[in-house]
Amino acid sequence: MIARRCPAVARVALAPFAAAIVVACSACPGKTTYVRPYKEPTAADVLARLAERKDKAMSFYAETQMDYWLGDERVNTGVVVMGKRGARIRLQAEMPNGGSVGSDLACDGVEFRYVDFNRNCQIIGPCTGDSIAQLLHVNHEPDDFLGLAMGSTPVITDAAGTVTWDASRGYEIVALQSADGQLQQKIVFDGREARWDVVSSEVRDRRGDVQWTLDNVKFDTIKDAHGIALRVPKATHFVQPSSPEAKKADLQVVWKDRKLNLELDAPRFDLQVPPGLPRCP
Repeated sequence: MIARRCPAVARVALAPFAAAIVVACSACPGKTTYVRPYKEPTAADVLARLAERKDKAMSFYAETQMDYWLGDERVNTGVVVMGKRGARIRLQAEMPNGGSVGSDLACDGVEFRYVDFNRNCQIIGPCTGDSIAQLLHVNHEPDDFLGLAMGSTPVITDAAGTVTWDASRGYEIVALQSADGQLQQKIVFDGREARWDVVSSEVRDRRGDVQWTLDNVKFDTIKDAHGIALRVPKATHFVQPSSPEAKKADLQVVWKDRKLNLELDAPRFDLQVPPGLPRCP
């Protein structure tokens, strides 16, 4: 519900990885005020809602445009990404100038394999967030990519906190803290029309240093393979200042063609490494 003191006109300005919502009122100086369209939630209600969204995320396939660091170079290229619950992920990035596959990464639930066709080298090891960082410079667990595609966010463990309503934007501001006090998380949801879109998420340590931030831009409603309507972002920006290579630890994704909760068989997450390739430095 929206309460207005005067007529208002909304204008949305969308940049590739940022959105600004400007509410202008020419008739009088009053501002738009948003009223919660649902009962005031608790932090436990919010966490339950996120857990429910996570339970609905089984798999995804997406054609994307990614902007990330590859070695010492910043590249912007097409990347096919697919993921399945259980630490299964596959990323196939085009050469920076387009055309053939430039790099290929696969986690089969246990093992990580990566081939860099630009440098003719490979990496094989356990399937963890550290493995993903070999390609994208951000330490992101394989199953967390499923959350990115679904417009969700990782949540710190054993969290509790408070919820406040930002009436000027129609946003829920959720402030969480881990049981041991080591981590704090701030999650911002768009509560207008009960959308519950994850606009942003940020985790800090007890010193206040940012561990990572997540921003989503402009949500759409799409149906998964079973006909269930889901809200997902058009673009995602993930930044990890806590990374050893902090200046290179950010990933920008424009989701182009995305399919959710479809059947993906195990061979899709198998990658055969050509024999004789040296390990990537």
